[in-house]
Amino acid sequence: MVTPFAFWADHATTRKSTGHSPFFMAHGVEPILPFDIIQATFLVPNLTQPLSTEDLLATHIHQLQKCPADLAAIHDCITTSCHTSIRQFKKHYTNTIRNFDFMPGSLVLVHNSSLTMDKMKLRYLGLMVVLQCTRNGAYQLAELDSAVSRLCYAAFRLIPYHARSLSFITVTHIVNGNDLTSHNNDDTSVGGAGLSNDELT
Repeated sequence: MVTPFAFWADHATTRKSTGHSPFFMAHGVEPILPFDIIQATFLVPNLTQPLSTEDLLATHIHQLQKCPADLAAIHDCITTSCHTSIRQFKKHYTNTIRNFDFMPGSLVLVHNSSLTMDKMKLRYLGLMVVLQCTRNGAYQLAELDSAVSRLCYAAFRLIPYHARSLSFITVTHIVNGNDLTSHNNDDTSVGGAGLSNDELT
């Protein structure tokens, strides 16, 4: 069972006489080893001194075999490292991380990711409405005129919109420009009836 790995490790090992591996001399390119780059680091034992050719081939064979026990140990190491990194990140940014958990219908502003040192550009874009939260935690948004954006926005780019005032005026009638002009003329005639421009000043 070890023979195929031994032949492959021998063909992929650099020769002292030529400075190249047999695979490179045959094909002109270095071989891509059939294991993941991240796993390759974990599959190599702790080396503190130069190895003989025999020991080097044995190390390559062990890498190529990818024994189940080694893969299980690699999985545990990577998982532990990821959880440790997450805990350190949360601890370092505990005062700045905010999970707003926007619900559908929430009004939000979108951070302008193209913002550079130009202070004349808008820092936030919007106003936009939250439609839904995708499986990966991004948000699908729409404009106030119901135009749905094809982009999905990461949660860290969104901030909630807070109105300046909670009071509002109920709209009962919409007037056009002509009605507004006639209304202004009526106010002028009532407020300044019988007065000339000199008297008003």
